[in-house]
Amino acid sequence: MRTKSSCISANDAGRYVLRQAAPEDTAGIWRLISSVLLDFGIVADRRTTDRDLADLGAHYDACGGVFFVLLDARTVIGTVALRPGPTEACELCRMYLAHKYRGRGLGRRLFEHAMTEARRRGFQEVFLKTASVLTTAISLYERAGFQHVPAPRACGNCDRMMRMRLAQPGEALPSGTAARRTSRPPGGNPGTISGRCPP
Repeated sequence: MRTKSSCISANDAGRYVLRQAAPEDTAGIWRLISSVLLDFGIVADRRTTDRDLADLGAHYDACGGVFFVLLDARTVIGTVALRPGPTEACELCRMYLAHKYRGRGLGRRLFEHAMTEARRRGFQEVFLKTASVLTTAISLYERAGFQHVPAPRACGNCDRMMRMRLAQPGEALPSGTAARRTSRPPGGNPGTISGRCPP
C-alpha cells in the first residue's frame, strides 16, 4: 500500500518522534486529548470516561496493551493506543492528533503504526468504539476497511462499534475487504476520535 510519507517534508522528517508513552507524558496526553474533545463540545472527565488517562500503566500496560505518543520536540501532538479484547482481537483507541498538525500525513503514521503493532502482537482483528455524531471520522474508518457491528451497549459518548479483520503475512482478505483497506485510513481529519469509553 502506498504511504503518504511525502506529506512530511524533508525538513520535518526527523522532527517527530513516535514512541511508547512514559509517565512523564501524562500531562501532555491529557492536554492534547481534552483539547481535541473540547473542539466537539465534549468535556473530558478524569473520574469517568477518561479515567484511563490518569494511569496508563494500569489501564494499558498491565493488561497487555500499549499507548503511543507522537512528539514534536517535547510536546505531545498525537496519541494512539491498543488494548487486548476477546478472541484474538484488540481495541484501537485514543487516536488523536492536534489540529495544527493535521494534513501532514501524521494521522496516517499513527494509524499504520498501530496496525503494524497489532499484527506484530498476533491480533487477528481490530475493533473500535466511536460516536454517531463523528460522521467524518466514521466515514474515514469505513474507507480504511472497518465495518459496523452491533454495539453491545452505550458506553460514555460511544454508541457505535466497528471492526476490521487484519490480514496476516501471506493471507488474502475476503473480496472487497482488501480494496477498502487500501483506501486512505483515518489521518489528518478533524474529529478522528476512537475509544473514549472507560475501561
